[in-house]
Amino acid sequence: MGWKSSSLRIRLTRNEILSFAKKYLSLSSYEAGVSNGEADERLERIQGAARRRGYMTCDDLLAVATWKWCGLRLENLIKKNRPDDCAVLDKRVTRTIQGPCSYDFDSWIQIAKFCRTKSDEFGVTMRELDRALWTYDGNSKEKK
Repeated sequence: MGWKSSSLRIRLTRNEILSFAKKYLSLSSYEAGVSNGEADERLERIQGAARRRGYMTCDDLLAVATWKWCGLRLENLIKKNRPDDCAVLDKRVTRTIQGPCSYDFDSWIQIAKFCRTKSDEFGVTMRELDRALWTYDGNSKEKK
């Protein structure tokens, strides 16, 4: 692995994390005419049903993946899903924390541990941190 988890950084304060997380909710989602806040609420309902059921259906997985990533290949990738495959990492989040450009399971584990530690450190939920890191990356591009 060409990078070390010790090189990961969040250059935001707790207040900035909460501000970017709040801004995220009003931005347009990948789903036309739907805000991220509305998409998140729908996703929470899907996840709640999956938790009660004890598993995710293919439609559940497609809904989760569509919420995070849009693309023509998405449905084919979902159909090819295997339990031993690595989860998809979001490039906007990894850019914000200066993570790796390519992903493997070890990278995912390191980033997941890093984000859990930081969410505890900042006193924010993992979801708030994810929203903030995702929004910060988009905000940084707008300023350039």
